[in-house]
Parts: sequence; C-alpha cells; structure tokens
Amino acid sequence: MKARLALLESVERDTEWTEILRLALSHAVAELGGLGGAVHLRRFPSTLQLVATSGLSPADARAWETLGEGGEQAPAEAVRQGCRVWKPRRRFGHATAAAGRDGPPGSGLAVVPVLNKDRPVGALTVVTTGARPTPEHWDFLRAVCAWAQERITAAPRTGGRRDSGLGGASPDVPDASPWAEERASRTTALTAALAKAYTCQDVVDALAHNVLPAVAGGSHFLLVHVVEDGRVRALGSRGVPGDVLHQVDGRPLLERDPVREAVVSGEPVFVRSMREYRTRYPELIHFAEATGAEAVVHLPLTATGHTFGVCVLGYERWDAALTGEETTS
Repeated sequence: MKARLALLESVERDTEWTEILRLALSHAVAELGGLGGAVHLRRFPSTLQLVATSGLSPADARAWETLGEGGEQAPAEAVRQGCRVWKPRRRFGHATAAAGRDGPPGSGLAVVPVLNKDRPVGALTVVTTGARPTPEHWDFLRAVCAWAQERITAAPRTGGRRDSGLGGASPDVPDASPWAEERASRTTALTAALAKAYTCQDVVDALAHNVLPAVAGGSHFLLVHVVEDGRVRALGSRGVPGDVLHQVDGRPLLERDPVREAVVSGEPVFVRSMREYRTRYPELIHFAEATGAEAVVHLPLTATGHTFGVCVLGYERWDAALTGEETTS
C-alpha cells in the first residue's frame, strides 16, 4: 500500500484531473484485487456522473453512467451518507442492478466518498472478488481519494491554464475543476430559470428546483423574503410550516435582524445553531425554533446591483449547510 501511495506521489502535478481520477481508480482496484471500478462525480441537478472506469464492460458502464443521488446504488448512498459503503454480493452493472439480484458469491462493492474540503462530491467504487475489505483496505481507499483531491486542486485546464484551487480560482484564471463545472452548470440553470420568472411563485420555484437539490441532502426548508416599507414579506417557501409562514410574513424589520444584515451587507449571514441564533437575534428566536431547523443561512438576492431580498435556507445540522464556495453560486 505504501509503495502504491509513493508511486502516486511521484505523478507530475500538472497532470489533468481526468487522468488523476483514472490513476487513483486503477491503483484502488489493484490494491483490493478487484474486478474493476468506477468514479462518479456530482453533476447538476442532484445527479452523479460516471467520469472514470476500470475493467467494466460497456453495458455496465452505460447502466450506471448517470445516477440520482437519492438512488439505492452504492455510490449514491456513499455520497448521501458521506462515509464508506460495503455491499456484499452485489455487482456493478446493468443486469444485476436492473433486476435487483445478487452478484456472484464473494463479490461486492466497496465505495468511499470523494471529498471536496470534507464535503462529499462523488464516489470511488471497487468491484471486489473476495470478503469484506480490511481496515487497511479502507484506509488505502481514503488515502487515494485524499491524494486525488489534493492533485485536482492543481489540475490544469484543457487549454493549458491552471486552476488556483477547488472552488477558488484567481481572477484571471477560470476555475476548471470538476467541482467548478458542477457549480457553473447549476448557476447557469438557475439564471435561465430566473430570467423566465414572471411571478413571485416562479422565483420561489426556480430557487427551490435549482438550489435545494444542489446544496446537499441536509436542507430542511427554503424561504424567500423581500423587504417592503420596513417589513419582511414572504414571497414563498418550501418546507416551512403554514403557521410559521403566516407569523413571519409582514413582521417588522428589526435592528438586530439577519434579513437586514444580508440586505445591507450584500453578504451571506450564517447562523450555526439555535444557541447562536438566540444570542444574536433574541427577538426572532421563536420564529427560528418553530421551523425545526438547527442552522440557518441567509443568502442575499441581488439584481442589477440592488439587493432586493433574501433566500433563507434551514438545515437540520450545521455540517450539512453550504460550504464557502457554494455561496458564490
């Protein structure tokens, strides 16, 4: 295992990200003595796209080319849970996946999430031939994925220009990492949807369709506010109880108010727990607690340089909330 990791460390740092993933997968399959394997990455909207394979038949690859994050397949489960997944006597591919049958005796799927700054953005799957992977095997798979993440940070563009990092490119260098492609895709889709919006409900529907699926499975609710005549008006929501929506619609804009902060600063306002919420906004804590969320993010909505409202996202736990790079979308 150490020899393989040392060999990977010797790979040139200007290697393209597609080749990085291919190398990581081939060594993972070899170390576990597997039959083959695959790498999936998240793509908009809420799907996993097959980006690298090893030892798989064309039919198997086509069957799992695109997976829904909410699906029962092992890669989707690993991304949702953010942890390793072992599926004994299950095979990767078309016939068995479609029929729900077991694979050959002793076979199985060993899957680890591919991470971007500790957030699952994909999955690496090895089709095994033997028993459950050992702890050393799992450690190796995690190490290979960590190596891939670190190298993708420095992956070059196809045209030769380099990324400055995952989700953080320098002003004159476009971010071409696979994570950036996902963000660009969903941002484009959201922009197009908002351009077609004619009513308040159209705006809410566009945000719910394009934002909620993209910001992880821990999202608890979405609420869109605008500020009119010193009051907070609710344009619409998804997942907010009706009685809570009635209470917050038309409430006065307070001096200590996350909506005010987001509108005035034009920057996201993060509240990581109800305890923090109570300290920062004591007059509004009863509204926040009534939603059932534990963490809340307020994202300013801006058009033609003017912040006209706030998109509020509630989460059941803080570690499911937006990462720094996602707020740029």
